Amino acid sequence: MLTVSGLVDKMSETCNKSTHQAKSCEHQPSLSVRVLIYFIAAMLLAHMIVSAFLYVFFSMKLNQKYPGQEGKTDMHKGDWPGLPTKGRNTVHHAAHLIAWPPTKKTAHENGPGNNFPCEKGSPIKQWSTGYPAFTRNMNYTSGKLVITKPGLYYVYCQVSFRLTSEKNSDGKTIVPFVQYIYMQRMADLSTLLMKASKTPLDTSKRSSFNSVNQGGVFQLKRGDQLFVSVTEPKVVSNDEATYFGIFEL
Repeated sequence: MLTVSGLVDKMSETCNKSTHQAKSCEHQPSLSVRVLIYFIAAMLLAHMIVSAFLYVFFSMKLNQKYPGQEGKTDMHKGDWPGLPTKGRNTVHHAAHLIAWPPTKKTAHENGPGNNFPCEKGSPIKQWSTGYPAFTRNMNYTSGKLVITKPGLYYVYCQVSFRLTSEKNSDGKTIVPFVQYIYMQRMADLSTLLMKASKTPLDTSKRSSFNSVNQGGVFQLKRGDQLFVSVTEPKVVSNDEATYFGIFEL
């Protein structure tokens, strides 16, 4: 028989169960909210995958279109502004020499490798390789630049001098002043690559400071030796106004 106290206890138990179920439902999101969360997570994941794919794709395209350009803006030890660059790992071949006053020793040098076979002019045998002059992957020996790698090169030279209206030791006038650039491929044979001359407009002046320069592109072989010859080396200005150089194209 159901008593009043039993009925009260049963109703209390039923109420507690209902309250517990209600609290459990309060901590769980609704179905629509859960669907929205899953959708946003899926979109973020898809975005990351697509971004990674596009990055790899365009990186490969750029490398195919511009190979070897990763280090284009990097300056390496020994690089000089203005020299042509072909990539980070390219080894440049270049040299820039400045005339140096000859000494008694260099003026009388006649050892091996010091032969200057030229039809005209007297060779300039003394050049400085110290800063701002330099040699990079090029050999310099006794007034000659020696090619270490075959290829196409730009060769240039400027000689500054002071012409006078007086005569030299041979009784000839020192005008015009002529500059020659020779290429020596064999021991006793050289080829004239370029020449340039300068004559003062007013030869009545006792002296005048002048410069003659020239440059050209040549296909050279390994071991070729280049040197400069002038008609009157005694009047050459042995400083930064006289220079001789080459660089690979």
